[in-house]
Amino acid sequence: MRYKTRKYLFISFTALFFITIAPIVLYTQGYRLDTNTLALKKTGGLDLDVNMTEAKVFLNGELERETNFIFRSAVFRNILPGTYEVRLEKDGYFNWQKTAEVEEGRVTKFPGIRLFPRELTLGIMVKDAKKIFMSDNGNYAIVKVPAEKTESEEEETQNNTPIAESNLILYDLIARQRSSFLDLQRGEEVTAVYWSPESEAFSVVIEGGRRSPVFYTGQSSQDPELTDRTNFLTRSYPQVFDQDNIVLPSNSANLLYVFTKNTDNTYSMNRIDLEQ
Repeated sequence: MRYKTRKYLFISFTALFFITIAPIVLYTQGYRLDTNTLALKKTGGLDLDVNMTEAKVFLNGELERETNFIFRSAVFRNILPGTYEVRLEKDGYFNWQKTAEVEEGRVTKFPGIRLFPRELTLGIMVKDAKKIFMSDNGNYAIVKVPAEKTESEEEETQNNTPIAESNLILYDLIARQRSSFLDLQRGEEVTAVYWSPESEAFSVVIEGGRRSPVFYTGQSSQDPELTDRTNFLTRSYPQVFDQDNIVLPSNSANLLYVFTKNTDNTYSMNRIDLEQ
């Protein structure tokens, strides 16, 4: 092969290499050809946190994908910058629709997308509630309901034996569980319920019974066990029963913090160890 031929082939292959490698490099760097303007543009991305299955994802009216059990989110990469009309559809749910602006080199995110059902099914958790005491974080509720009488209780009523007139039920609103933990006799009334800062423990004050007032502490567990603190508090710290004071249980249910009101309308903070 002559020198000129070899030189020509070398130059040709070198030029072909650079012509071929340039688009590959640009492609891997996220550049795409905008067919409308015939210009290279750096692409962006779009993340849709749907977190539900069988949701159809539309971009500018075109069905792009459908979520499933494994891929519950819709992630789009290397799409040209611009304005996109995003729509989510699912049978039995209202559509979700937004206008998304995709910028070069950036990902536009929509976290926590929720589709709401067209028909709501109401789940009745309790009927005939007389009183409801919600925890501060909204995870629990203590509810006073009428007690259901059994045949044995009917006999006790005829014999003038004290029986439960109401029940206190602890509802775990997150786990959707309920536990009946205290029976109230006729005349007894819940006058106060105090919750710990994280609602892991609570205190209940009962008045109107034979032994009034009564102070219980308990844990917000599936089967709460109450501890009667009345004798200890009556003897050692009766200020707990003063409604002008503020009672705050700790998360362990073995400590109480009581803010007593002073004559100048300020408060003093007191720590009570219930296990003494």
